[in-house]
Amino acid sequence: RWLDNDTNWYIENGTDHPQFGTPRLCGNATGARVCPTGFGCLPDVGDNPNYGFTNFDNFLWSMLTTFQLITLDYWEDVYNKVIATGGPLQVVFFAIVVFFGSFYLINLMLAVVAMSYEEEAENTEEEKTKDLMDHRDDSTFSFDPEKLTHARPLEKKKPKNRRVIVMRRGAGILTDKFSKRRKKKEEEKKEGKGRGSASSSSDTAREPSAPPTT
Repeated sequence: RWLDNDTNWYIENGTDHPQFGTPRLCGNATGARVCPTGFGCLPDVGDNPNYGFTNFDNFLWSMLTTFQLITLDYWEDVYNKVIATGGPLQVVFFAIVVFFGSFYLINLMLAVVAMSYEEEAENTEEEKTKDLMDHRDDSTFSFDPEKLTHARPLEKKKPKNRRVIVMRRGAGILTDKFSKRRKKKEEEKKEGKGRGSASSSSDTAREPSAPPTT
């Protein structure tokens, strides 16, 4: 047919051969791109743009193109082509998809994935702790310190016959410090007795003799 002959199409770069340019997209809607003088805009003529990948012909192709818009992967090319064929009213669709899809939905998905990884890491850590506790309970040397409610520290007993080394004139003598204390107390007692006997004898010597009685 005459319509299927791509040499009869209007090419963007001004050449008449479509291999050296891109066919100009147009539409009959209000605000859509119009054709130049001598050309007419006809629907369902030629293939879809970008080797047939950019289209909204069915649900699967629509999802693929919408995913391209959400990820902002060369989304302005799809925007320009849709505005040229459908008019400026299509801006509402792109505003919703780009702003809410790329800035909200993608971040929400990333947050859900991050929370899932965090919960999985916590569960893994709890399982490791539980396995370690089970292994400790199964061990022969396992005990729970929290159950020792009546535990008391051990009292350190002092030795009864504690001896020390005393250096006297270059010679080491092993003595008992308790016996030294006892000896010192005995010497103090002896000195106290000696002083008491001396004072009593002086008192008796100073006492005057009684006059003779008649």
